[in-house]
Amino acid sequence: MGNYVYLAGSSLLCLCSAAMLIGRRDLVRLTLLYGSIGGFVQVVTSFLYVRDYWSPPTVLGTAVSVEDFLFGFGVTAYPFLVYPVITRKRFAPSWHRNHLGTYLGFGLISAVTLFGGTLVFGANSMVLSLALLALFTTAVCVMRRDLVASAVFAIVFVTTSVTIMYVAMFNLVSPDWWNNHWLLVDSSLDLRILGDVPLLEVLCYITWSGFAATGHPFMFGEVFVGRLDALPAES
Repeated sequence: MGNYVYLAGSSLLCLCSAAMLIGRRDLVRLTLLYGSIGGFVQVVTSFLYVRDYWSPPTVLGTAVSVEDFLFGFGVTAYPFLVYPVITRKRFAPSWHRNHLGTYLGFGLISAVTLFGGTLVFGANSMVLSLALLALFTTAVCVMRRDLVASAVFAIVFVTTSVTIMYVAMFNLVSPDWWNNHWLLVDSSLDLRILGDVPLLEVLCYITWSGFAATGHPFMFGEVFVGRLDALPAES
């Protein structure tokens, strides 16, 4: 079973996203777009993580695999969908400023910091990723305080549901998986909770969920509204 843990976990994230689209066809196109972007980013950066974070077995036995794309897709699409689907809200234009350029700047800063920090200065790829995501999510929420609720909602829902999945998978199904495939075993970063759940993994879902949940409305100046909600006044 250990050889299929990465595939199973990535597939579950995608299945959760697919289930949320039932009855919300209006979100299918955006989900495919952002999920695919997340999958592409994971594929491009995966070689950084296998250098200093983990070495998960893959179906094809390659360092870059289909699991990487599935994981990137699911971990982006799931938090993107959580708030609008559960609260039955939709995206709508508003007077808020378009921040597409800011978001592209986030991407450039991430690329320079991740590749430079890990390959040149030897910093840990996961630690750098968490710091960047926390910084960007905080910046988004400061510039768009109306998005704080969606960020917090996604963080709580996604992190809780995924942690439950991790508890079952790594305490019951494959209890030795992290000891066999984690490159941080016995290091100062080897901190685990609820049995055999790495704290870094939980922090990953916390930071990425907040970032993914606020990305679209932040980039395009949109807001979450319900059928009876009025659009916000210009600020």
